[in-house]
Amino acid sequence: MEVSAIRDTMHAQPFRPFRLRLADGRMLLVRHPDFIAVAPEGRRVVVFNEPDGAMSILEPLLIVSVETDPAGPVVPGGGNEPSPSLPRLRPLLIKPSLPTAKFPP
Repeated sequence: MEVSAIRDTMHAQPFRPFRLRLADGRMLLVRHPDFIAVAPEGRRVVVFNEPDGAMSILEPLLIVSVETDPAGPVVPGGGNEPSPSLPRLRPLLIKPSLPTAKFPP
């Protein structure tokens, strides 16, 4: 399968859970974008299973299809936007605490 199709589904706004159908007939559910990763060069896809913490490392050629349910649930905070239930964080400004060295002219 084209890795671009997987990436498009991962980054869809709003995010909807989806399934990866594999060549051996298995289906892997991706409930949240945090539970899937695509290697930068696109040669591996890693899917994490939420209940038991298991991990599947896949070759994209073994992924037959990406299946989404357009009427399926939207995951709040599942995309790049902050979740409404979490407080917004302010940037932390850190001032250097080390004294600056003074060198003779």
